[in-house]
Order: sequence, then C-alpha cells, then structure tokens
Amino acid sequence: MRQTSLVIFTSYNLLRVMVLLSSLSVLLNLQTIAFADVVNENVWYGSVPIVDGGWDNRAKWKIDISGVPDGCTITDITVKYKITHGYRGDLVVELSNEDALGYWEGHTLRDRENGDASGTFEETVSEIDDFDGGNPNGEWWLLAWDDALGDEGQIDSWEIWIYYTAPKADLEVTSIEIDGSASSSQHFDPGENVGLRFQAHNDGNKTSKRAISMKWWYGTSESAKTHAIANGEVGSLNGLSPDEYEWESDFSWSVPNTPDTYWLTVVIDDDNQEEESDENNNEETLQFFVDPQPIIELTLYTVSDASGTPHTSNPGVAKTSFMRGESVRVTLRANNIGDAVPGLVTLNVATPGSHPSPDIYDSHTLGQDVSDDSVSGSANYYAFTFQIPDSAQAGDTYDIIGAVRADEWEEVLDVTGNGASSGFEAGDWLINQIQVIGTPDIRVEPTSLSFP
Repeated sequence: MRQTSLVIFTSYNLLRVMVLLSSLSVLLNLQTIAFADVVNENVWYGSVPIVDGGWDNRAKWKIDISGVPDGCTITDITVKYKITHGYRGDLVVELSNEDALGYWEGHTLRDRENGDASGTFEETVSEIDDFDGGNPNGEWWLLAWDDALGDEGQIDSWEIWIYYTAPKADLEVTSIEIDGSASSSQHFDPGENVGLRFQAHNDGNKTSKRAISMKWWYGTSESAKTHAIANGEVGSLNGLSPDEYEWESDFSWSVPNTPDTYWLTVVIDDDNQEEESDENNNEETLQFFVDPQPIIELTLYTVSDASGTPHTSNPGVAKTSFMRGESVRVTLRANNIGDAVPGLVTLNVATPGSHPSPDIYDSHTLGQDVSDDSVSGSANYYAFTFQIPDSAQAGDTYDIIGAVRADEWEEVLDVTGNGASSGFEAGDWLINQIQVIGTPDIRVEPTSLSFP
C-alpha cells in the first residue's frame, strides 16, 4: 500500500497539489489512498519504477485535479519531482495533460541531462506556459523513461502548482459607423446631421455586468477626446455574454461647423465598472472630414438676343421684349467668395401659372445644363438660348429661375434670389423678365403695271 496526500491552496488563485509517497508512509498507513492514483502495472512498495525500454516502458503517475471553478484558465505551472536513478543522463521527464495537448503529448521537463550522475535528485521546473489558457481541472501526468539500456530507477514523488485566473469579460469596440458606413474617408457639410452607432463585443469568458457605461467624443487628432458628444450604456438589459455582439442604436449628431479633419471616438467602460482580461481595447476611432463650403450668389446677368458670345459678359444686345419665334439668351452670373467647387447651372422659364412644371424652357429636361469644373471668383457666366414659342400671344410674360447645384443633383448651392447660398423657395422666381410683343408686321408693296 502507499499514501497519497493532496494539498490545495486557493489564495492568490494558486492551486497547489502535492503527491508524496514514501516506503515509510506505506508501512504506517495501509489504507490511505486519497485523490490521486498511480497507473502502472509495475507499481511496488509505493514507488513508480523506471525500467529500461524507453517510451514504451515509461513510468506514469497521474494526479486528478478537480474543484477549480468553471471558466478559470491556466496562467502558469510549476512542477517539482524527486527521482532515484543509476544514470540520470539517460532520463527523459515530461508533464502531460490529455485535455490540453492531446493524449501523451506534453511539456519536456528534462531531456537526458547531467551526464553520468547517479542517486536521488530533485528538480523544479517553473514558468511552464504550454498549458496557458487551458482548464486546470483534469488528469495531469508525470512521465519518465530511461532512453538507454543498462540502468533503472524510480519516481519517488512529484508535485505540481497550477496558477490560474478567474473568468473575466473582455469588452471591445469592433466597429464605428457614421450614417451606416465605417469608411474613414467620409465627407460632410458643416453642421450636417448624421447618425452614429457602434458595435460592442465580449471577447472574454464571462458575461459582463449590465448597463456598462459608454461615451462618444470627437477631436481634431486621432483618439482625441476633447469634445463630449453623448453618454449611453452597453448591455443595458442582461450584459454581454461571452462572444456576444451588440449594435448600439443610432444616435443623431450634428458634425462641427468648422471645416477640418476630425476623429470620432467611442469608449466603453470608461469608468472601469467591469474588471476585464484586456483593458486596452475599450475604444475605437474613426476619421471624417468637414469640408469647406462655397459661398455662391447667383444672379440674372442679362436677358438679350443671341448676337454675342455665350458664357461671357457680352452675350448679345440686352432686351426684354421678343416676338414669336425669336431667340432669347438668358445669362446668369455666379459670384463665389468661398471655396471653389464644381457646379451644374440650370435655368427654368415659365409662364406665371406654370412654375412647378416650367412650360417655356427647362435646361435639365432638354439636357442643356451648363457644367463648370470650378465655380470660383466673380467671372462666371452661364448662357441659355431658347426661342419664343410660335403659340405665344402678344402680352405674355415669362418668369425666370436659375440654380447652381453641386455634383450631387439634390444639393442646391444657390438660386437666383434671396441672397447667397440659398435654396429653392416660392419667392425665388424672377417675375416678368421676358415679354412677348407678337409677330413682325408683314406688308405687301404695290407693283407698277404697264399697259400697251
């Protein structure tokens, strides 16, 4: 018989299991076998023999570990063993755990070292990290074998310390989106309203606390948290379970009014409510741009005939009264005192009751909008030429409205009315700018006739 004793120290998250056998204790304690077993057919007098024959005849000594709380993971292991042998330079010793590394795969503690020394010796091996992250519970084996012929010995005792950490959550920000996009090259107008949201993830092995705090910030340098935007909560109902993702709902925000390059930052658990396995991944940053804006004032430069040069300050002879079938040239002028911008200039001409659907001229419908790669300064002239309809009646009047649009059709930079950088409004139409005076007079001169 043999005595096996198990000692567990749980303070400081240290599991210490010691198995100690001796011939003396076997003689004195005939019925004491505790939580560890020796699995070897050749066990005798309380020791595990090491015989010739290499790996196939290896000595195997198992310790069963249990009782460590679920979710705890190994951070370090130390092993101490005592062996008696005739030629320790032949010995190979391993620590093995079936669950962690596979059956009979282990960490080598010694590999035929110390030459021809003999007798009893003790060795301690620390900082064993092959099992880090694994489960402390399970079968732990000390394996020893003589890798040459001619000598034998025995394992007298062995001892193992398993250091572990309790399970922890690990909250991280995996994505930030502005208006549904995670792109870092988004451009916005000053003061433009956008939607913000982010995705949180628990990369740990413990469910986080509920209602973990979060904050939105922005600044003019990466990760700068100089201007607070809003506060909120992550996992407000039940926390985040291990490997759970959660999108935090849209938050409406107006970007800064000053054109610049900005960084948006979201931080979760900023007040350290949750003890995490990694405290360095609680925030994420996304770059965005607020673009300078043009300050454009579009005006009616002149109404003229078509005798001059279009898109210049001399488009033709100025006039406002036209006959049926006569060509009319309307020239608009854009003055931009802000940043240059590409633009698309349009013109609508309508009778007073047809403003919503211009009945005389619509440059966009006719494909006659004027494109300008750079609307800048004051010398920007845009000419549109059309004819008075043959069906026009003397006394008809036409109203005019022009617009400068950005590359995207929906964005209106200015219209002919209400000052600079104004959008469409009912009062923007310029009233009675063109008048119809009928048709040219047709006269038949008498012809002289001669008679014989």
